[in-house]
Amino acid sequence: YKPEKGTVEFDILPYRVTVDTHPEVKKGELWYERTYFAHRNVGPEEKFLVCPRTIGKRCPICEEYQRLKKDPNVEEEVVDALRAKERELFNVVMKGGDGSVMILDISTFLFGRKLEEEIREGDESYAAFAELVGGKTLKVRWESKSMGTQKFVEAGRIDFTDRDDID
Repeated sequence: YKPEKGTVEFDILPYRVTVDTHPEVKKGELWYERTYFAHRNVGPEEKFLVCPRTIGKRCPICEEYQRLKKDPNVEEEVVDALRAKERELFNVVMKGGDGSVMILDISTFLFGRKLEEEIREGDESYAAFAELVGGKTLKVRWESKSMGTQKFVEAGRIDFTDRDDID
């Protein structure tokens, strides 16, 4: 699922964690998102790569980033381009859609932080939004933003509404 400007409603479905390297919960538990780190525009083919630190392994790109960060003669843009970016994955089912589960792959800063803020600031029942029983539908208003020449959307507002239980 690739968000576009406007308001949409969707459910976030939990998944069973199958690895020992999850940063939040233990293997076998249900959880609603998977945080990972990624490097963009790597090499001449400008590949998008998952950072091995995501699964607790060493990353040569991150090691180079740390080395260059200490060099006063290196341009800040060059160093920052190597930094791993924090992203999150969510299983979503769009309201009014065909019922298929899609993956929302998005920067933590564009969605996850707003979701956490709404949960902290709102009704305590919001924290159970991804529960199969008693969960909530998210109504998200995506807003257009830009940084330099890059255009993107971010969650400007998230409301929680009651939904039917999911079996």
